[in-house]
Amino acid sequence: MARPRMVKRAIPSIAREPPLSQVNFLSPNTTPTDASSKNIENGTINIKGNYQVSKGRAFTVGPKRRVSVSSPDLVSKLCSMLPALSLFGHYGAVVVTTLFFPDVGYILSCFLTILVFFWVGNMAVSSALGVLNMRRETSKDWNALVQTLPADEVKKVHHIVILPNYMEHEPMLKETLENLAKSPMARMMQVVLAMESRERGAHEKAERIIAEKKHLFEDVWATFHPAGLPRETAGKSSNTQWAFNETRRRVAAKGWDSSLVFLSVADADSMFHPHYFSAITHQGLTMSKEERSWSIWQPPVLLFRNFFAVPSMTRVSSMATLIFELASLSNQKLFTAFAYSSYSTTMALATHQSVEGWDADVIAEDHHMFCKCWFGALWNGADMNQEKGKSGVAHEVQPRVKLQPVFLPCLGYLVESSDGYLESLYARFKQARRHMQGIVELGYVVLQWIRLSQSVGFFRIPWRSHRSIALICIKLHILHISSTAQVFSLFFVFFRGLLRMNLLQLVWHPVASLTNSWTSMSFMQKALSAYLGQMSFVMLLTCVTTAVCLKDLMEGKYHQHVLDTEDAEASRHEMAQSSFGEITGFKKKSLPRWMLAALVALILNDNLVNGYPSMAVFAVIPVMLAGWSLLRFKDFEYIVADKPEFKKD
Repeated sequence: MARPRMVKRAIPSIAREPPLSQVNFLSPNTTPTDASSKNIENGTINIKGNYQVSKGRAFTVGPKRRVSVSSPDLVSKLCSMLPALSLFGHYGAVVVTTLFFPDVGYILSCFLTILVFFWVGNMAVSSALGVLNMRRETSKDWNALVQTLPADEVKKVHHIVILPNYMEHEPMLKETLENLAKSPMARMMQVVLAMESRERGAHEKAERIIAEKKHLFEDVWATFHPAGLPRETAGKSSNTQWAFNETRRRVAAKGWDSSLVFLSVADADSMFHPHYFSAITHQGLTMSKEERSWSIWQPPVLLFRNFFAVPSMTRVSSMATLIFELASLSNQKLFTAFAYSSYSTTMALATHQSVEGWDADVIAEDHHMFCKCWFGALWNGADMNQEKGKSGVAHEVQPRVKLQPVFLPCLGYLVESSDGYLESLYARFKQARRHMQGIVELGYVVLQWIRLSQSVGFFRIPWRSHRSIALICIKLHILHISSTAQVFSLFFVFFRGLLRMNLLQLVWHPVASLTNSWTSMSFMQKALSAYLGQMSFVMLLTCVTTAVCLKDLMEGKYHQHVLDTEDAEASRHEMAQSSFGEITGFKKKSLPRWMLAALVALILNDNLVNGYPSMAVFAVIPVMLAGWSLLRFKDFEYIVADKPEFKKD
């Protein structure tokens, strides 16, 4: 696969705006007098012309304030280096203290272990609650709930789904559209196939898909992201931004209420729950317009479609994703959840000048978009405060963006190569490298914090806002730095102790050697050794949670209302003809009771054998490579990982 390079550019922020609930597209009485004059720059369509607005607001584009870690000033450069400095500072402290000050090294390792233990323990409990939330929310008939709302309000709702893709298998894309068509909201849904022009045969592939599937939706069209545009990287974010600009150009003149246009972004293999769009419609219509306009919706992403076909180390990473996402959605009292992989927002938020869509020069598009929207609300409050000319504490600078959990699972594939076991592991490693490049988001959040403090005044920003920003920084730090440093410290301490042992005596007298080693250990060393055993309540709880979720999915419990409304014989025929993935969630089948115990045993074995090796290969090494690139000011690469190749009958 080609590895396009990323050329960093400034990240747009916001200009002074009215409250978001007042923002709309071109009103029906707005007339562009020179709409044919336009240029394209950085993936943004700038329409040059005079707008005569009788009511509503003109559809404007173009950022007025820029905040970017790639700016040439010293503060921006330091913020871009900050994650790498913290990462290698942690790793360096582990190496130096363990080699030269062993007692301090053991204390440091124990501190990191305790921190990660409480972090993972909180996720274990919260993810278990997340499974209960999925059972509760999937038991509701969301389409029936939508029908209880005023019909005039429901008719105002529009759904637009953007599917950025590159070198994806055509049958997989068709199946993704077929799954979207199962939604009761499909007739008010428009699907955008966001293609890459550099893909050979992209136009022909898009034409075939549209011709076959367009009748299932309100509309289906394709966009083609040009290759080699300045100040951007080829990847999901830049492709999404190109498709987004074409989308808003198409809908700008329709006069729709932008807070009722739900914009969803998904991976090419994502299978949204058929009632997901009904759920966000119901939630959106039962909110105030202001709250709806500042919301992002997120389903739990379950990478289970080919769970049993991938290597054990890859399955371990799937479990980690499940636990992290379910916990984040279930418990946002301390740390807010981030957008991940497949999510939804409103056109009101995406087109607001505090956001202006997706940045075309970033890798972690989902986390970055959330942070950009989150700070956009703060900047919007700062501008409102400045317009009012208030002194003292700027109470308008408050967090407004909220991630709304929708506990209807979205299924996806784990990366897998058709060339065998080792190639599948290498494909997962390539994907991990891309994911760990999100470490730079910590620097972006810190830079936004500094710029906001410089603009408003540090002590004029409410302490609640400072606390919320600090918690985002802490979460990003633990996610990318503290957790990987803990794994690194355990491996380093273990191998250092192994080298100091008498290996010959260990071979001939293993029991005596291990007994003597244990009795000679300090308390800190024994604590670390006990943790390395991994037989803890936390691990057992995460394994049971994963097994229960997997069993529920295999039994069709999360799609019970969908199955009840379909013809059973047609559903069985469809599943028999499908060669995609072992687990789809649509097959309703009762499994024996012993199956749960078997799944727990399989997942527990995966973690005991490959837990730490998986963390080392798919977390520690990739994050070190990302940190090294940041220190060298080297451009990140969008690394394309393989997906399973299937052929549909």
